[in-house]
Amino acid sequence: MRLPRLIGLSRAMDMILTGRPVTAEEAFSWGLANKIVEINQSRPEAEKIAKTIASFPQICLNNDRLSTYNQFGLNIKEAMVKEFEYGLKTLESGEYLKGSEAFTKGKGKHGSFND
Repeated sequence: MRLPRLIGLSRAMDMILTGRPVTAEEAFSWGLANKIVEINQSRPEAEKIAKTIASFPQICLNNDRLSTYNQFGLNIKEAMVKEFEYGLKTLESGEYLKGSEAFTKGKGKHGSFND
């Protein structure tokens, strides 16, 4: 039942009950798709996004993902406690050390990760 949470009850019911195709523009405007690409470019674009995601620290990324998913149903205080717990797990992993060292050498400063 994630669909109504993602796009709203009315739009979800429209899709579920009618089974009608949803255009790329509709999917994008509803927040069901993050971007629109040219025909036959969806796989290359997905692979590009996958490479970007794979290039980031995976323990940190996974803990951020878990923190985001697990905040649903929690009040703000509980969500912050959970986020803090996931942050501690990331710190305990030591994974951040490589990135911190690279940052002190200039990589990633001013929003650029291509340094």
